[in-house]
Amino acid sequence: WIWLKSLPLESSPEVDIWMAIVSTTFPWASPETMEDLITKKIEKQISKVKWIDTISSTSMNSASIITVQFLSTVDKTTAMNDLKDKVDTAKSDLPDDANDPAVNEVSLDDSPIWTFSISWDYDWFKLYEYAKKIQDELEKNPLVSEVNISGWLEKEYGVFNKKKKLEQYSLSLSSINSAISNVNMTIPIWSINIWEYKHSLNVDERFYDLEKLKNI
Repeated sequence: WIWLKSLPLESSPEVDIWMAIVSTTFPWASPETMEDLITKKIEKQISKVKWIDTISSTSMNSASIITVQFLSTVDKTTAMNDLKDKVDTAKSDLPDDANDPAVNEVSLDDSPIWTFSISWDYDWFKLYEYAKKIQDELEKNPLVSEVNISGWLEKEYGVFNKKKKLEQYSLSLSSINSAISNVNMTIPIWSINIWEYKHSLNVDERFYDLEKLKNI
């Protein structure tokens, strides 16, 4: 009894269960298209990895997320290399416009150590602005690895085209998509050091309001 009492106690003991995430983006694709042209083709290949316990997937607009949980007895390096090889094999079956799948290991040790919420008598977008400021300040701390914001509604703009107008100006849908995507970006141009701080200079042309989108 005395010996048992001396054992260390942990509220969250380490569990050797690990997973990998295979994420792929395909701009402008619907969830159904992502499922048929991306998710199923990658799943077909990675299901051949004998070290896998379970596979689950989510297909959404322009994105496919496949979660792979491995057996606890497997060698991580061997299983991860095998998974990447199968994902590379699946690339040849994906659409040319799809981005290459990214394979990332997920560790339970990466779970957040501090979770909190903010609330006030503002709309979602105003609250998000304050949450972003808090995130920026926390990420300045060298001891902080990562800060994520969740539970927010994202601002989204929709562009609806009139067929007669397109014909009138000899425009195609692809030319309009290109015109929008080419200016909706941020480009790093320089960095300067002031004392012990490093400041990055960027040209930020992303859309933050509807008027800028209208003026393209």
